Amino acid sequence: MKLQRTLPPAAAPIYINDITHGIGALFCGNRGREQFRNELKRHFGVKYCFLVSSGKAALYCILKSLQKLHPDRDEVLIPAFNCYSVPSAIVKAGCSIRLCDIDPDTLDFNKEQLAEELSDSKRLLCVIPTHLFGLEADVGSVCRLINDESVFVVEDAAQSMGNGSPEAWSGLSGDVGFFSLGRGKSFSA
Repeated sequence: MKLQRTLPPAAAPIYINDITHGIGALFCGNRGREQFRNELKRHFGVKYCFLVSSGKAALYCILKSLQKLHPDRDEVLIPAFNCYSVPSAIVKAGCSIRLCDIDPDTLDFNKEQLAEELSDSKRLLCVIPTHLFGLEADVGSVCRLINDESVFVVEDAAQSMGNGSPEAWSGLSGDVGFFSLGRGKSFSA
């Protein structure tokens, strides 16, 4: 086995040029973050972009913001198969988790059960379709199934940044979406 510099857990190679750019970014401070944020806004064609420490932190901030809009709602509907960080952020935000079974072929929501779960939406704050392992969730069908305008669609695109096309990027079809740049993601930083 050949030992080399890699970024775990995906074993993405790290080149000297990458290390140099990383060290250089330490000296840019806020200017470098602002440039990165503007590049993301421009690339995805969005008006707003906020940088936080992780995908989990992003979801927490989103949930707390949505709770301010609808303080009487505290349930979050997620696929039953998901990354640990998602239910962890939901609980940390003071919300309750509602699970929906998945389609084993797509890892997306089981649409029949999803429709059933959405029929009782009086406490439902949001639904989180997850683009798991880079597989696209059918966000459009989730949006069509929601009959309550007080229920938001929060797109978890933590594992699929860059999937799609300029007409339909992952993370931009719901009311709000978030990405992650953590280790093992499609775009790590």
